[in-house]
Amino acid sequence: MNSVTPDKLKFFLDIATEAALQGGAVLQAYWGKLEGVEEKGRSGDLVTVADKESEAKVLEVLQRHSPDCGILAEESGVLGNAESPFRWAIDPLDGTTNYAHQYPVCSVSIGLLINGVPEVGVVYNPIREDLFQAATGVGATYNRQPMRVSETKTLDRSLLVTGFAYDRRERDDNNYAEFCYLTHLT
Repeated sequence: MNSVTPDKLKFFLDIATEAALQGGAVLQAYWGKLEGVEEKGRSGDLVTVADKESEAKVLEVLQRHSPDCGILAEESGVLGNAESPFRWAIDPLDGTTNYAHQYPVCSVSIGLLINGVPEVGVVYNPIREDLFQAATGVGATYNRQPMRVSETKTLDRSLLVTGFAYDRRERDDNNYAEFCYLTHLT
């Protein structure tokens, strides 16, 4: 574990939550109103004005509250203090393909790595208004209510779901084999 106290992690969790909610407000405003979807280079790797504006809002919040932290942002790349042990990782519209097709499974995803270790995370689906928050030593919540691990003990009684990345055809490590293996165990 890092040497950062749970109180400090809670502080960062609050920052990430504010940023995710602000970025999510942008996504709500564009929902169903996109006029253009572009590819970033690879087939299926999409970007929209909603991605870009959500990221701008997220960056504004993170830089205002934690200006000494490094940032790795989906659209903008590496920003801020590259030497800092604190680095925000941002996907301002995780699930752009779903969003562009008005399939309401998408989110603003923000994490904080401390010395390369993920310690804080917030995932906010602004369409369904689902907010997931977690920090080491602080706990995890769904819509601000405590979460816990399921008591389901066997895979055949579990819910197994996944998504597949836009570059799934190009990568051997695309989780197809693992998904098939687990679905055949039941």
